[in-house]
Formats: sequence, C-alpha cells, structure tokens
Amino acid sequence: MKHSPYRSVTGRGISILLLLAVLILSSCGGGGVGARLARIGRAKFFRWIRYEVGSSKNFSMGSSQVKPGRKIIGFEPSWLIYDSLYLNYPWEMMTDLVVGEYDVNPNTGFSRFDSSMLAFKAKTIIEHAIDVNSDLGILLAVTNYSDFSGNQFNFMTDAARKNLITSLDGIIDEMRLKKGDTDPDKVGIVLDFQNIPPQFSRDYAEFISRLRAGITNEVEGEKCLIYLVLPLKDENYFFDNEFVTKKIRRNVDYYILRGHNYDRILEGEKPGPLVNLHDVKDTIPSRGWDVDSAIHYYSKKSKFPKDSMVVELPFYGRNWKRDSSSMADIRPLRPMSEIFNLIENNPIAYDADSSGAFFALGDTIFWYEDTLTLSRKYDYVKEHGLAGAGIYGLGYGYVLDEAYRNKMWDKIAEKFGETPPRLFFPGLSFFITFLVFAVFWSAISYWEVRYALRAKKSKLWYWILMVVIMIAAIILLYFPLDAVPLKFKLLILLLLVLLPFGRFMRKLIKF
Repeated sequence: MKHSPYRSVTGRGISILLLLAVLILSSCGGGGVGARLARIGRAKFFRWIRYEVGSSKNFSMGSSQVKPGRKIIGFEPSWLIYDSLYLNYPWEMMTDLVVGEYDVNPNTGFSRFDSSMLAFKAKTIIEHAIDVNSDLGILLAVTNYSDFSGNQFNFMTDAARKNLITSLDGIIDEMRLKKGDTDPDKVGIVLDFQNIPPQFSRDYAEFISRLRAGITNEVEGEKCLIYLVLPLKDENYFFDNEFVTKKIRRNVDYYILRGHNYDRILEGEKPGPLVNLHDVKDTIPSRGWDVDSAIHYYSKKSKFPKDSMVVELPFYGRNWKRDSSSMADIRPLRPMSEIFNLIENNPIAYDADSSGAFFALGDTIFWYEDTLTLSRKYDYVKEHGLAGAGIYGLGYGYVLDEAYRNKMWDKIAEKFGETPPRLFFPGLSFFITFLVFAVFWSAISYWEVRYALRAKKSKLWYWILMVVIMIAAIILLYFPLDAVPLKFKLLILLLLVLLPFGRFMRKLIKF
C-alpha cells in the first residue's frame, strides 16, 4: 500500500509555509515567477484535497493512525499467535508489534523453545499486520526470567553471547524479509531479562551494548530497534547506578514499564488490582511498586527520558479462589471474553487508588481492566508526558462481543489516535489564509473599499470582527486535536459560516 505523502507534522508545517510564500509572491504581479509559483501552489493544494477526500472514505490507508510521537505497542505471545485471532486486530491503531518469544537458554544462548521463537514463521501474522499498516515496527521478545536450572547468567560468557547474537541476527533478517521494503529499520527486539542480581548490572549493560552492535548491520546501513522492559519494582536498585544507566541510555530506543505486575508483588500474590496507579504527587520514593512511583524512580534515578517510556497494560484478567483460610491463584491469565461472560448479574466494584475493576462469584474473586479503568491509565500516560501504552496479550482482549471489543480500541483511538482525514482542519486553515489576504488586499488595492470603511463605522467594526474571527480560525484549525479540542474547531467554523449573514441580520433588527 502507498504511504501517506503528508504524514509528518514537520512536513505539513513546511508545506503550509511554502504555500503561503507562493500566495504572497503570486499576489505581487500577474505573471512571471509569481504566476508559475501560484500554479504550483494550486496543484499542490488540489492534490492535498484529493488525498483528504480519499482518506475520509478509507480509514485504513496502510499507515499508522496513532499520533506522531506516540507509541502503542501490541504484545502477542506465541500461544496466542497460533490461535490466529490476529486476523481481526485493528493494526492501524498500533505502532509496534511484538511477536513471540526467544526464551534464552543461559547455558548456550540458544532458544529454549523453538515453537515460541518461530511462531511468526508458522503463521502469517507479520504479513497480515503489514498489509494493513505498513508503518508497523516488528519486534521479537528476548526473555530470561531466571527460571532455568544452573547459572542463569552464562549468557554473559562469550560463547553463549555469540550464539545469541548470531541467532537473533538471522531471525531479524527473516522479519525484514516478511516486512518487505517498508521501513527495514523498524525491526528489532524487546529485551526482557528479569531478576538479575545487582552484582551483574555492569555486565548486563555491557551485554546490551554488544548486542546492539552485533545485530546492527552497519555495512548495509540497516539499524535495529532495542526496547528494554523495566520491572515495576526495582528490588535490588539495579537501575540506580549511573555507569549502568548511562550505557543503557546509549543503546536503548524505548523503555517499557511492566505495569501489570502489581498483583504479583503483593505479599504472596494476594488478590488485588493488576495495575496500581497510585498517584504520588509530592514525594519521589527511592523505589516503589505502583506505576507513578516507578515512573518517578526511572526518570529521576535512572534518568530514562519520559518521552521514551511506555507503560505496559493488560488485556486479560486474573482470579483467585478461597481455599480454607487462604486465596489460591487458580487462573493467572484469563481472556477478557471469559471475564465478560461471567460479569452478567454480578455487581462490579472499582478500586479508587488503582482504578482496577473486580467482582466476586461465589468464593472466587476476579480482577481485570475494562474500558473505564484503562481510560484512566491512558489519561495518566498523556498527563505525565510518556510515549504511550503497551497492550499485553492482544488475543486476550479478543472479546466475543464485537461491540465491546471495538469500544476497547475506540478508547485507544480517542486518547492516542488521529482523526482522519488528518489534514482536513489544517487544509481549511490554509484556505482561510487565502481569504484573509484577499480581504486585506481589497482594502489596500481599492479606494472604494477604504472609503466605505472610513465613511461608516459599523462597516469598519464588522470588517475588523471578520478579520479577527478569520485569523482565530487559521490558528485554531492549524493545530492538532490534542492541542485544540474538536469542539473549539467546530465553534470557530460555525462563526465563519454565520459571518456572511451578520450584516443581513443586523439590518433586520436595525442594529
């Protein structure tokens, strides 16, 4: 599919400035350079209009509809890839897709489970996603949860590291082939190594540096993305070391805070919210296990930039069953379809601090995220200047009720998406600029207009009001929807529409 020729905000601004220059030059004379530039400007303007009309008819244009500078990262574990639910995902509302897992055998550097690593090859998930959204970044999760017997840090040895880098290099090449010729640099890995003892922090930072060098093809000019998963609770102050974090900052593109691990670090995995926001306003704790204190910790202590941080949120639920005097975790990951099938006729409650939803069914308690709780977390991401949100388990969010499934993604579109057509309002802003110049030029060029304005003050005030409203419209329509809400744009357009009737109405009421 073709890329949109006007995706870049910078490009849009330059285009408008150039067109304004064309307008000024063309107004200085009837021929010569000004006339030629005017013809070019008109051609570009009509091309712009044709693109806008086309985009309004077709929302999926083969490019991301997430706002520039925002990140929506979809995580699809291997076991969900094999279920083939991905055929119905709204790929246009994502910027990146993480497919499967390379679970490292720390003794050899090779993958522990080939089926997990190669799930993207067994199915057509990458091809299907790219066909819908050609801008999509494709990444492989590289994991080590310290659950392998023996010394889990053998990946630091030269042999294991070389094996890992060689394997990843081949997999990334395969991903590039599947992605085709669309942005070959938007391919890489998500590094997810958990529970590393602090004495290995320098070794780990050096490992990331060598990994980046090993999977980047400098000869062919092919870069590789590296995203780093951060634990919600930095148990051992691993990231509170300037030497370590400085080296990490040089080699990592984005940081993903695993926000949905809160229930796992409660004493013995007690029933509770999957994500805890707990907004800490005035204090910056040395470490914490809620999202807010974790963001403060990593941005202040580790100096990871907020605009490169993504909060990973769940599209699944969990439930616990009471067993005598305790609660046993009986279902760590429960698809949203199962959760919503059980909600009927059960009262839902919301936790104020975490904005988590829960309900009880007999002796079983369920915690999950719905559109209301996720909406609050998306607002948190925006208010705190973070890059965006990660969605863990796209397939878990495949609710059987299509209307509710669409509602879940509509929230993402509302908070992080662009309203197509993307340049409709900037296009109107540009068009009104022509009118403003025409109004001023009429007063400069024609004595009749100047005389009428001097002779009757009501006409002068109406002329001034018209110019003020038009200039306000140019400004309000130019800026994107996250800077100027839609209601203000529509209000200024309404005032513009009413302008021609202003004098007529004034005569009727004998103003």
